[in-house]
Amino acid sequence: MNLRLLFVVFLMLSLSCTAQDKRLTGKWKGTDSQGGTVCILFSKDGYVTFINGKNTFGGKEFEIEGIKAACKYIADFSKTPHQIDYVFYNLANNNEINRMRGIYRFLGYDKMELRVNMNGGTYSEFAEIPDMDTLFLEKK
Repeated sequence: MNLRLLFVVFLMLSLSCTAQDKRLTGKWKGTDSQGGTVCILFSKDGYVTFINGKNTFGGKEFEIEGIKAACKYIADFSKTPHQIDYVFYNLANNNEINRMRGIYRFLGYDKMELRVNMNGGTYSEFAEIPDMDTLFLEKK
């Protein structure tokens, strides 16, 4: 009896995570604090690509300071606010180069607020007055 209950709970949690992952996956577009257009592409296989104006970085393969790299995202839906890490890997040895930590929340079905700390720390809450680390994105 307990094994059956455990299986049902596991199945429900798996389905819940899958639904949330699908919600995050796709192209999100917004404006940065300086008025520039920003796009973030979350792939189904865990890669993330950033497009800021004419600059593109991240994804399965890109070059940063002469190093071939990849960028993946790790989202934790179980926490409030939801947490997200952008992890940059050296493709030559698969070592982590850098990690940016952030938080996000959905503002309706196709809108999201994202706050990422570019200085190595993390945030536990959203700013009352949006700061330079805050993006408002719409799913396209």
